[in-house]
Amino acid sequence: MRLSAALKRTPRNSVMLAPTGQITSQPAPTRGWNARDPLPAMKPADAVVLDNYFPDTADVTLRGGCVSHVTGLPSPAETLSVYGAASAEEMWAWAAGGIYNVSSGGAAGAAAVTGLTNSRWEAVNYSTSGNHFIEAVNGVDELLIYDGTTWQSVNGSSTPYAITGVDTTDLAFLFVFKKRLFFLENASLKFWFLAVDSVAGTATGFDLGPVFKSGGHLVAGGSWTRDGGDGMDDLAAFITSMGEVAIYSGTDPADATNWSLIGRYDIPPPIGRRCLIKTGADLAVITIDGVIPLGRILSLDRAETNKVALSDRIRKAFSSAASLYRNSFGWEAISYPGGSQVLFNVPVQEGVEQHQYVLNATTGAWCRYLGWNARTWAVFKEKLYFADNGGNIIRADEGNDDNGEPIVGSIQAAYAYHGGKGRQASYQMVKPIIVSGPSLKYGLGIAVDFDTDVQIGVIDTSGDDAAPVWDEATWDVSAWSTLTTLKEWRNTPAIGTCGSILFRTSTIGLPVSVTAFDLLLIAGGPL
Repeated sequence: MRLSAALKRTPRNSVMLAPTGQITSQPAPTRGWNARDPLPAMKPADAVVLDNYFPDTADVTLRGGCVSHVTGLPSPAETLSVYGAASAEEMWAWAAGGIYNVSSGGAAGAAAVTGLTNSRWEAVNYSTSGNHFIEAVNGVDELLIYDGTTWQSVNGSSTPYAITGVDTTDLAFLFVFKKRLFFLENASLKFWFLAVDSVAGTATGFDLGPVFKSGGHLVAGGSWTRDGGDGMDDLAAFITSMGEVAIYSGTDPADATNWSLIGRYDIPPPIGRRCLIKTGADLAVITIDGVIPLGRILSLDRAETNKVALSDRIRKAFSSAASLYRNSFGWEAISYPGGSQVLFNVPVQEGVEQHQYVLNATTGAWCRYLGWNARTWAVFKEKLYFADNGGNIIRADEGNDDNGEPIVGSIQAAYAYHGGKGRQASYQMVKPIIVSGPSLKYGLGIAVDFDTDVQIGVIDTSGDDAAPVWDEATWDVSAWSTLTTLKEWRNTPAIGTCGSILFRTSTIGLPVSVTAFDLLLIAGGPL
């Protein structure tokens, strides 16, 4: 270690004082995962890695676990849809070319519908004058309607519901706009629409070919509100595979005086048909350049879209995932109000492994979830569900383990010059401030000078105080776990000009929250 000039010029016969330790602190990475900025430019509350820890306003918290809901579907479900009526709420899964009621937990029952070409459907929950329906299309099979009792395949002569004017096997996407159903034609720039408050009847076509400049086909569409609610100022957005968006106002495409083009805009090409997600008052699009809110980009060109992307802070990670996996099935977004989260499903290996890039809907901070290998998602009765790769429906954000397996969480905090810029520091110890069970086991370390190869091993969980389950643990025998604030100094010897704290847990049955890290170090003189 180099000593400062003042210490070197010690007068004769005086005592030269040894450098003394100092304690400094770094907050938990509540600003979330930063996969955009260079390591030296990150702020102290950023994270280089934030896996399975959700960033909140005051701490980062290990994500919830998951439990089995329905087991034994004949193949993995690829669509989940929720039927919502005042008297009933149901969840349906498309799997193995059939449709299964998965509202209640347990073993999967018999299919309500069989013989479908595939299980990748787009569905909406739609209400008309007190009646409630699911309406679904896939661009291959006939349109399906569920009225709360029966599923019906719909064509031009079916009963009690029929749609004329278009072959329903050509309809590949649908959405609701101002109480009217809109359908996108497969491999086409044409959309179709029904009368107001109608699930069937005569469909009328509208060709958007002359509007778009780059060709391609319609991928998705949605209702875009500018005030956060449903009202007369809502607009209809139509998005093509080439990254063009047409925005219309009005209520009736058949009436030229009541339907007008607001504009045509360029965005990055979208990824898949499930590329849209409501985020507050806006409508965001999953694109190859990130998650782009329509309300912020209509006055920009594509070169500037990263500046306003919701995913800007994880730009590099998102761009890499889009480049590698954009053609894989499984890209999808789900808003989970109960957890203040928006989850973006990323199919790392189609049908095998999926990650979630997770946005704190309140603060805009990001993290990544691992271990939830999900093909598709739904929110049912305010709970979060996904279909896994083994034919099961899983309830997520439930408990503190993944179906009995540990939840592995990893944090790498931003690099910081804890001893001052331009000074070398000898890191001695780190004390994480944790709220958890009293015998939580965790790994801790320091990486220095922007080293990206330091690893912390998986921690043994055999001694963790998993909280006993009410009505299952033995009364007056099982020890009830009490959450406590853990403040234990751990040796973390390392020498460098800057340091990054590494923290890792692998727990079963324990909630974990991290609020800050204290560091004990000896600061050297200027280099």
